[in-house]
Amino acid sequence: MELPDDVLQLIREYAKPWFKHYEVYKRTLKIMERESCPNLRRCLVDILPTLVQLEKAYVEYLVALDDFTCDYPDHEYRKRGNLFYCKKGNLCEIQRQVYRLIQ
Repeated sequence: MELPDDVLQLIREYAKPWFKHYEVYKRTLKIMERESCPNLRRCLVDILPTLVQLEKAYVEYLVALDDFTCDYPDHEYRKRGNLFYCKKGNLCEIQRQVYRLIQ
């Protein structure tokens, strides 16, 4: 037995997820080391570009951390250390931006 088109349309409409940005929300919580953030959930649509920057900065930070923790000669170690602290600073600044936008 097949349902009428108008009923199928209603079912499709209600079957859609109510929170479209769930994946971005979960990744952001992981990066910011939080369990939940109701304010973030409410304003997620407005701050999506900043969250993209946060994810990019986090990936760059992890790459710099990996380079920094490897064994290198002293001069190379200092150079990689500077890069690591620069990337960590960028990540912290973008995290502050996210917190400001959430508030």
